[in-house]
Amino acid sequence: MNKSISLKEFMQVMADIKIRSETCMKNYLETNYIKNAVYINKTYGIDLKQVFKMFYYAEYLLDITISFNIYGINNKYFIKKPNIFRKIFRKYTISYIQLFCDKIFIDNRQIENEEADNIKIIFN
Repeated sequence: MNKSISLKEFMQVMADIKIRSETCMKNYLETNYIKNAVYINKTYGIDLKQVFKMFYYAEYLLDITISFNIYGINNKYFIKKPNIFRKIFRKYTISYIQLFCDKIFIDNRQIENEEADNIKIIFN
């Protein structure tokens, strides 16, 4: 059974995961404040006063980039490589998708949000 999702929905899921990861990282740094500072002091030899300033004033953000090859017919793209029999009867194109900071690139061409709604990724 095939499951599909539009590129725009996939980007929304990735944005939610990014926000959750940033809050988890912030909570971890707050709860293990002294332990992390001592570890960085021993490992990298940075002064403790500077490490405490770095942890206290910092607001860390994650930059997540996802890149993968897809196999497509029209606006339907498959993650898994199609089998040999399907490749004989249909012409598949191999494209490269890169998802980065709410921007979608297919073969180094930026895709707008309206177009991303129409493009489906099929997991089979």
